[in-house]
Amino acid sequence: MHPKVVNAYNELGYKVHIGNNMSFSAKIIDAEGNVLDVGGGMCVEDISFWVFLKSIWTPSSMYIIGNAFGYSALNMAAIFDESVIDVIDAEIEGAENEIGSLITKAIADKHFNKLSLFKGFSPEDIPHCRRDLEQRYDCCIVDGLHNPEQLKKDFIGIKKFLNESSLVYFHDAGTFDLYSAVEELASDFYCEGWKFYRLDFVPFGVAILCRGLDILDSWLSSLLSPILEWRAVPAVDNALGIIGKREAIIYGGNLYNPTAKETIFCSDSSINLFRLSLLHCKSKRLFIYGARGVLAGKIIDFLHANAMNYGNYDIVFVDKAISGCKIKDKWDVIHPDVLCEMNEVDVLIAAEFSGADIQKSLIGKMKSLNLYPLHDVHSPAWELIRNAYLLSI
Repeated sequence: MHPKVVNAYNELGYKVHIGNNMSFSAKIIDAEGNVLDVGGGMCVEDISFWVFLKSIWTPSSMYIIGNAFGYSALNMAAIFDESVIDVIDAEIEGAENEIGSLITKAIADKHFNKLSLFKGFSPEDIPHCRRDLEQRYDCCIVDGLHNPEQLKKDFIGIKKFLNESSLVYFHDAGTFDLYSAVEELASDFYCEGWKFYRLDFVPFGVAILCRGLDILDSWLSSLLSPILEWRAVPAVDNALGIIGKREAIIYGGNLYNPTAKETIFCSDSSINLFRLSLLHCKSKRLFIYGARGVLAGKIIDFLHANAMNYGNYDIVFVDKAISGCKIKDKWDVIHPDVLCEMNEVDVLIAAEFSGADIQKSLIGKMKSLNLYPLHDVHSPAWELIRNAYLLSI
């Protein structure tokens, strides 16, 4: 969201949607209003962290694993305008990832000549995806393939090129349930001085490993949340209120009045929101988009463990990779195309981030929308989606 970065995209005919309270990650939109099929960028809270960090400490060099369309890297280049920044990207995140790389390079060539983008896979290509063989780094942002095994490989791969005083920022650690993997790294390399910090104020969750930077310790420690709000949510029976004829949901001190035409988005940090959704939608047919992610796994485990209470609910999962199967020998899984062919849908609960693929497949195929089942859409049509409620912490 740095003005220099936003203006640079505009010069090339692209618009950046920096995110909002329904979709935290940044997306890029072309001149025709189409969202490019490429990964998302840092949210506002991420970038704010780095702006405030600069008031205490400025890295002279930075390595970034994962680029998408360059938004995160270019913002780092704008914030740390004297820092050397090298970026590696495998160009496999979406059909238009290569276009994202070309856009990044065009902007860097014109506005940020200390930023270099390399095509390669982490960690095996890191050694030669640097500006020279002697280059070392004060800081690294890990934002590649989001699973524990790859995260560990990324860290070990870049660690040998980090200076004695350095910081590693693991993006999306909360969303993809990666905190424990980072804690394991902190334990494995404790003798090298690495300290673990968990930042829950960033919507997708961030984990940090830091060593030799005592100047940051008190500040990073003050950002931790020892008592997380989502862990202190009251029992669902006390949180759901049938108030007169309003059938409202009370959550986190706020009163929500959902309609039948809505999306109920459950943050993967709290299954309590899913419980609220179930109770509110008892008489409706529920479609759960996504059956294989972290949140979907939690939903499936919860339904299976509480079959006595929720066994009579009309629930169908939507997932193209395993369509035609049954989950736990009970819940059907249909293809997204089947959902698109339906004339009416009561409620869709998003159990994964949608992005451009769901936007195109659902809005493009459903002739009559009784429901707007999208929570991660960036396009000129966004203003039409008014009756979608975000129920999250």
